[in-house]
Amino acid sequence: MNYSFDPRTIIPIGAYGTYYPTTRITDNWGILTVEKGGLISADWGKISLSIPISIDKNLIKGDGWMLELHDQYTVEADEQKRNYYLKKNVQK
Repeated sequence: MNYSFDPRTIIPIGAYGTYYPTTRITDNWGILTVEKGGLISADWGKISLSIPISIDKNLIKGDGWMLELHDQYTVEADEQKRNYYLKKNVQK
């Protein structure tokens, strides 16, 4: 995983993680660009963003963020928990 951000602007929030006003994260799953803030968990296992405004195959957009997924990945909604998760598609 690679990420870029301005270290002068981050806000630690204890056990919840750190708030990043802007960041760009790249990994095997694709590229996440955040321009209006996101909370990254302390263990870097998840990022909390506003709900998606549009999901169009590999391009997911929210208010102030955009996720460009590689072909092997999709986003799945968990309506019960009101969350979205990345899922790696299994090649058959």
